[in-house]
Amino acid sequence: MSELIQLVLTQVLVALSGWWILRQAFHAKPGSFLSWPMYNSVSFYRVHLVDDDSGEPITPWDDQIHIDHGGDLDDLGEYLRYLREIRGIKASGYGIVRSWSGAQRVVVTASHVDLRGDMGRIS
Repeated sequence: MSELIQLVLTQVLVALSGWWILRQAFHAKPGSFLSWPMYNSVSFYRVHLVDDDSGEPITPWDDQIHIDHGGDLDDLGEYLRYLREIRGIKASGYGIVRSWSGAQRVVVTASHVDLRGDMGRIS
């Protein structure tokens, strides 16, 4: 009987350990023990931009790698800097940046990200 109890306790311990590892992997904040940032810190931005001078829409896919679906607020700022300094385009528009901490609305004015006003975290 003692061997049966030991077997059951071992199986319960293994199951609980497996559950805890998977929980940490997919639901823990980045930097936590056993967190997998590739799954729990995915971020991306989606913006609708127009050229301030011509009014023509700007398609980010014309300038970015087509397999690059990610990007955070800093990446958006880098893309806008590229448009401003390399291509000579001042862009304006609006969009959203989503990361593990939530979603944030953004306004782009003259190729700069503007976080002022009523724009902010989306609940």
